[in-house]
This record gives sequence, structure tokens and C-alpha cells, in this order.
Amino acid sequence: MEKPPAELFMIGLKKGMFDETFFNTGCNCFCFKKNESDKSSKLTGINPVLRTFFYSNYEFDKKRFAKIKKKNGGYIKTKKRKVELNSIQSLDNYEINIGKKTSGKVRGALVHEQFKLISDFNSFDAFFSVYNYLDNFTMMGIKWLQKKQLFPLKSELAISDLNLNIGTAVDMVASDSAKNLVIIEWKTGNPDTFKYYSGRMENEMKTHFNNSPYSQAILQLLMTYQILVKNYFLPIKKCYIVHISEEKIEEYSPTNEMLEFSNLLYGILKKHLDFSKKK
Repeated sequence: MEKPPAELFMIGLKKGMFDETFFNTGCNCFCFKKNESDKSSKLTGINPVLRTFFYSNYEFDKKRFAKIKKKNGGYIKTKKRKVELNSIQSLDNYEINIGKKTSGKVRGALVHEQFKLISDFNSFDAFFSVYNYLDNFTMMGIKWLQKKQLFPLKSELAISDLNLNIGTAVDMVASDSAKNLVIIEWKTGNPDTFKYYSGRMENEMKTHFNNSPYSQAILQLLMTYQILVKNYFLPIKKCYIVHISEEKIEEYSPTNEMLEFSNLLYGILKKHLDFSKKK
């Protein structure tokens, strides 16, 4: 009897199925290295490639979101939220000022780091036996995983597609109750900004998507899905974008039609990249 997808994934992970792709902190990019004796080759990140061809014209309206609305009326310019992690980690004591340009990146980095630790520990109980603090956003994400009966298998999984010369990381690969594979992209920030758009996307995506962080996240997820299917032959059962904010957690899952569209998206992106090489 064939093993379920989640078990096969873990076997492949232990055998080094994904070891050829890695993030190189020296050049701050993803790299591919077939054998230990080979020279590593640099890969382009998936987001810069998608941005170049489909949403280079995106503009964030700073004035519209410069203030955060209070529940009891009125506005505040900043809201501080202190986060802590044991000193063994590089993310120790941050003061996050919501509204500052870098705050979203810092908060997102913390949440991603904590989810990575949870996956590495292979259980929530093992994590809490060492760490006694979780950021509120991470806790919201854990409750969502438990509600959906999803168990983290691997976070920040580096993957690549040499046909496109692209490298990226899957935020989380999880297993459902039937041991099927599920991929999750975590997003954090003000809920009002996620679907706020400035016009339409560019080129072939113009007829399909508004130009918003939500649409950009969908394209990222669809391309991640295609890379996993085409290069690693993983049978992905479900895909999620999970957006966590101070107020709520929202999930978005591409329809089967959108997953089928991802194959077309892959071909369109390859056409653009091939054309760029000829210039």
C-alpha cells in the first residue's frame, strides 16, 4: 500500500530532496547547487520577477492608511506592540510601530521565524517546553491551524525552478487529517490594506486581477504551487493565503479553476523571461 503524501514528503525531506536549493545570506538570494563540488548558481526571487512583469505600476496610498481607526472612534497615528523571543533567536526585543514603513516587515519576519521554530520542533508541546512566549499573531495562526486540523511539516522550505531560474520559499507545508499536503502563505498587517488596489495589473494579468497586495499574494501562491508540482511532483491538496491582523484572521483559498490557471501563468512568465534574455 502506497504511503500517504505527507509521509512521502517527510521521507523526501530527510533524504535531501530539497537540499539543492538554499538561501545564501552572503549574496542575499536563493541559490542552486547540484553537488557539493559544484559552484552554486544564483536564482532570482519569485516576487521581483512577478513584480517586473505584472505589477511594476503598483502604488501604495500612504495617506489613506497613515492612521489607524480606533474602535471607539477617532484615530491614532501609531500603536506599539512589544514582542519577545528567547535570546537564542535573532529576533529578541522589537518595538513595532504600526504605520512605519518597516513595521510590517519586522512583524512578518517574527511570525515567520516562530512558525519555522514550531515546524522544527515537530509539535506545539515541544515548542512550548522551550519557549514560553509567542507573538499574538503567531498564536492566532496556531489556533487557525488547529481549527483546520492542519499539522506543520516544514516552514521556509526553499524550492527552485531552473527553467525559470527562480528560487523561493514556501511559508509552510502542512498535513491535513488525511495526511494530504497543504501549502500556506502567511501574510500580516492592516486588513484594510490587503485588498486595497491601485488600478489593474499589467500585461496578461490586466484582465484577471486588480493591482492589490491580495492579488500579488495570489500570483505568488499560484507560482509556488506550480513549482512544487512541476519540479518536485508533489500532490498538493489545498493552498491557503492566511492574512493575520490585530483584529482578525482571514483565509483565502484559490479555486480549482485558479489552480488550473496557474499552469497558464507559468507559461506566460516563461515567455516573458525568455524574451528578456534575448534583449
